Amino acid sequence: MSLRDPLGMTQPVGPAAEGYGECAITRLHGSLIAPRTEMLRIDHADPRVLITPELLKSARCRDPEMDELMWAPGHGVTYTCPHDRPDPACPTGDVLRIDAGDRCVVYRIGKRLPVWDCYEAEWPD
Repeated sequence: MSLRDPLGMTQPVGPAAEGYGECAITRLHGSLIAPRTEMLRIDHADPRVLITPELLKSARCRDPEMDELMWAPGHGVTYTCPHDRPDPACPTGDVLRIDAGDRCVVYRIGKRLPVWDCYEAEWPD
């Protein structure tokens, strides 16, 4: 799973795309010692990424197509939105939290970039 290119979107290129990184997450299956244990691992997380509307919708609606591991309490993906936002359909200001074992990454959703049909997301201050 990559927050920058989760559904095969065309990668933004050119000077305007500079400054955006990626967040790469791996799902780990059990080992010989604990065969039924599964977890997420954050392989890489840049402070500023691009996220597609499809990924945001999957996180917000807890898409049943995504594995239960993604929604496990304390270990997985959590999506929260402020109750006072002016447009409920607009995710600006929402928070995407990824808990993976001993590491956690939090992104606040920013403005929509219509040229690439995605949203900016940054670590909160």
